[in-house]
Amino acid sequence: MVASFKFSIAIVLSCLIISKGLCQDCPLNKIKIFQFASGRFIQGKTEWVVFLINTCKCALQYIELNCKGFQTVEKIDEAVLLGPTGSGRCLFLNRNQLIKQNIGQFAYAFDTEYNFTVRDILLPNGTCIS
Repeated sequence: MVASFKFSIAIVLSCLIISKGLCQDCPLNKIKIFQFASGRFIQGKTEWVVFLINTCKCALQYIELNCKGFQTVEKIDEAVLLGPTGSGRCLFLNRNQLIKQNIGQFAYAFDTEYNFTVRDILLPNGTCIS
């Protein structure tokens, strides 16, 4: 409880930092999300592969997705996708960096495709973009 509170405070403080440089200009729409059916079935459900592409000029440290109501029957490594939380948030790459012009991915299995959207990103220099 104390650790999660400290983490929340750290994120809020990081978001308040004003910094300059190439990484400052990275709107949420610079994270491209694509997904498709893999052709596999897990427990009778379609497996969907999700790709997140960082088209920003810098690495991203924290990518938070909207995932309220997201469900899967396929186990997802928590180092890749953590959540959803009670508030409908998922943390992609669990605070590891997605390097510029690079692709991250995960797979899930459910009856229908889930429409993931980017909620927040945090740049390695501490700038928060929502």
